[in-house]
Amino acid sequence: MNQTVSGTLYTNGGTKFTLTIPEGWKANDNLVEPRVGVGALTAPDGEANLVIQLMLTPDDPKTFAKKIDAQGTSLFSSYHKVSESNVDVADRDCEVLTLKYTDHRTVTGVAVEMPMVARLVLVPREYGFLVFEYVTLESLFDKELPIFDKIMSSYRSTAVGSAGTKPN
Repeated sequence: MNQTVSGTLYTNGGTKFTLTIPEGWKANDNLVEPRVGVGALTAPDGEANLVIQLMLTPDDPKTFAKKIDAQGTSLFSSYHKVSESNVDVADRDCEVLTLKYTDHRTVTGVAVEMPMVARLVLVPREYGFLVFEYVTLESLFDKELPIFDKIMSSYRSTAVGSAGTKPN
């Protein structure tokens, strides 16, 4: 893992990008998926997480989003697609998929179902794309969404030869 936080600047050295994050957010190596994970961040109150993955695939983001939706019920308990749209991130046309699901946990020996919402932003790269997966409780999603949108609008490539606004 090659991720650092300095004040409100998140830097991912492995996949060469930066984000501006709210004060108090921290890198969270425990959330990084071993095979494709490149970083993760957690809000100070622990109520929201941003998990970042690198997908090396010939699929374009729109095709990949459709595959996630088609397999949603096998990937997520109680899966429901909320929306699919596009957003511009650093002059890249990005696919956005918002979904609801149920997270099953055991808290002090009691099985608990937690309704969750995830928003995935698929940012194209030279050989695939980055997936920024913002996850929070369904009851907090509307309150937390502007924070995620602000984080995503701060995305800047630091790759050599990149002007920061051109695709890598």
